[in-house]
Amino acid sequence: MEGARQGLLQKGVIREERARRWGISPVNRYPEADGTAEEGVRAKPAAVTATPWSRRV
Repeated sequence: MEGARQGLLQKGVIREERARRWGISPVNRYPEADGTAEEGVRAKPAAVTATPWSRRV
């Protein structure tokens, strides 16, 4: 898990946010840094289903 997280951080897909919950417990969050990776993944199925063969009914 650590290797995957570090790889995503290095590629800039996610970013690390460090904070404290209620001023006591340390909390690390890893929100998405850039939405282009998700957009690319979502575009692939849309491109496949939008082929000329799928339009003929």
